[in-house]
Amino acid sequence: MQPVILNRLISARFLLENSGPRLNRHSDARAVAHAVLISHDAAELALTALADHLKLGLPERTDFPTLIDKLKSQTVFSSGFPGDVFFNKLNKVRIAFKHHGVLPDSGSWFDVVDTTLAHLDDASKQVLGVALLEIDTANLIADAKVRGWVAKARVEKESGLFKEALEMLARALYRSNLLFPGGVQIIPGNPDAQQALVLSGYGIDPSAYIVLQQLLPSVSGERLVWNLHKTGHEMNWTEENVSFAEDALVSLVVTLQRARPRPQPLKFEEAYVDVLTINTPSPDVRKTSLLFSSEDSVVRDSGYALNDFVVGDTIRGNVSVCYDESGEVLDQDAWNPEATEWLRVDSPSSNRYEFVGLLFEALIVKRAHVDISYEEIRRPILEIENAQAEVNDFLDTFYDLPE
Repeated sequence: MQPVILNRLISARFLLENSGPRLNRHSDARAVAHAVLISHDAAELALTALADHLKLGLPERTDFPTLIDKLKSQTVFSSGFPGDVFFNKLNKVRIAFKHHGVLPDSGSWFDVVDTTLAHLDDASKQVLGVALLEIDTANLIADAKVRGWVAKARVEKESGLFKEALEMLARALYRSNLLFPGGVQIIPGNPDAQQALVLSGYGIDPSAYIVLQQLLPSVSGERLVWNLHKTGHEMNWTEENVSFAEDALVSLVVTLQRARPRPQPLKFEEAYVDVLTINTPSPDVRKTSLLFSSEDSVVRDSGYALNDFVVGDTIRGNVSVCYDESGEVLDQDAWNPEATEWLRVDSPSSNRYEFVGLLFEALIVKRAHVDISYEEIRRPILEIENAQAEVNDFLDTFYDLPE
């Protein structure tokens, strides 16, 4: 099936599945009219797609009754075209409301969505061998490897291996970052409410997103990790949960992969690095262990003095405000380096010292002994000719978790 045809069929199904609240024979006639319009649009989308699949070569402005007649004449419908009478009545009711303001009878048309879907299901089965509701939305995912992970998840689910199925879906979601618009990065297993709110602006259901993330393992390096004491345990490894996660993931990826990028404000540390310039002879600069920086520590580390700094030397890194010389950080939302005595520098670099592998360590600096500024982070790889191709190759590997 050609992608353009597949997309139209799935779009028709989307219209019907999102047509609004379920109606009954006592529903407001305007709500029923709304359902009639949506049902007609969905039917036209789906039936035109089937006509194109049959290569009928219909003119672009073929009206709805002519479309029905052309399809009825095909040998694939030799036993009768599904909904022949219904679709012609639907067209007349639509015209009466849209062009003349005549409301449909609620008692006769409250179930128009279900009836339309049932007839389109039958027509799709006769032309394609598969019902409209069974057409695989995952085929719309642009990346073959992502589709492959989803397919493997389904195989694992059918085999009763629900934990393994969720792990396949986590790999699919992680690799899908290659398809997402700039500024959107989704890490499996991270049910971030703020990110869910941002994604809702793209049309993603925030509730479904949070549940999806709670069902998936998280990523650590190239490994998937289950958090046993949160939601990563076997009581959540069920067929129902896998099915939910699969549907939510496919919907998320298909929605985001063609989304227009939105402005994404950069955090300070994503664009800049802090620069401390020594302004005093014999400044107080210490290398300290963060394992003993808390006020609750039995022994608090006062650090190892670095005595070789001179006026004009620089220290670059991520600067935080400290309670005292131990390095315990204050609330960064109230960051005010002018009203503190001590600063902490994480991931430091300097023209005077070489710092390698400072795991659980940082520099502690007397605030009065330095001037604070910042500079834009250099990204030298982007300055190399053909660098974008190298970046793409790197990302392709980075987001492809091994099985």
